[in-house]
Amino acid sequence: MKKIISVIVLSSLLLSLCACRIDIMNYSVYANAVKYTTGGGSVKAEEVKSIEVNWISGSVRIEVKDDADTITFSETSSLDTEKDALGEATENKELKESLKMRYLVEGGKLIIQFCKSALSVRAAAVKDLKKDLTVTVPSDAEFEKIKADIVSSDLFVSKAVATDINVNSVSADVKLVDIKTDAAVCKTVSGNVEIKTDNALKTLRTDTVSGNLNAECTADETEFRSVSGKTEFKTGSDLKKMKVDTTSGAVKLEAPAVDELSVKGVSANVSLILEKADLTLKMTGVSTSVEANGVKYEKTEEKTYKFGDGAGSVTVNSVSGTVSIEVK
Repeated sequence: MKKIISVIVLSSLLLSLCACRIDIMNYSVYANAVKYTTGGGSVKAEEVKSIEVNWISGSVRIEVKDDADTITFSETSSLDTEKDALGEATENKELKESLKMRYLVEGGKLIIQFCKSALSVRAAAVKDLKKDLTVTVPSDAEFEKIKADIVSSDLFVSKAVATDINVNSVSADVKLVDIKTDAAVCKTVSGNVEIKTDNALKTLRTDTVSGNLNAECTADETEFRSVSGKTEFKTGSDLKKMKVDTTSGAVKLEAPAVDELSVKGVSANVSLILEKADLTLKMTGVSTSVEANGVKYEKTEEKTYKFGDGAGSVTVNSVSGTVSIEVK
């Protein structure tokens, strides 16, 4: 009888242990982890041709500092020890060594990582962890590439100069201000993208799911993709070559004139605000329509409309939706 009771008690204990699940947070694994230096620091600008930032939560700022000849980087943490009963921070709120940032300069590339490679900690211990990274670069520094892979860390880049700027995010908002680059690519899931610069780009590409785009700049070629996010683009030059692919997101484009515009969607509503409406609009779809808002046009064939001299080309391929054209 005692043996039976012992077995029952042991089984109950095992079931209790199984029920007490401990969630684990596993951080990313990266190569050459042993080569990285822990914590913030600085490096000579002439040693760095490109910058790569991999960040999880908090924020990332990359900005210019006048009269500087080094690239500096540091982090601050929002982890509050009063809420962290598992001891992932000390009493003065300094992060444990494993949770501090890492950096490496190799082959002309500065790589910044969020924390120790392959780190596994109890999720409850870092549930409120947000780290804010600040990177400053000299005002005369010109990079081949700036790349940021971020999860929920809002990104702000100001006045940086790079041949390519590439951003990948999940829920982070991305803001690029006064940047100087040939090509900018921003991909997000639910994060919003904002781009404002007077410096002309050769190519600009954005790809979002539900995130919104708000851009004010000039680019030779632009491509915007979205599922349900809104797309707003304003430029001081003609729309030279633009492609927009959206499922149900509204599209608003403001420019002096249009050279070439192609829009694909399911229920896309497109608003064109122009200084001069010289274009030919071709539409396909079951229930698409055009609103001219006082602008004169002629219907040349089924779902084809000529505005002005018809020089520009606007093609809208959507099942439903409205194309609105306005001259300001």
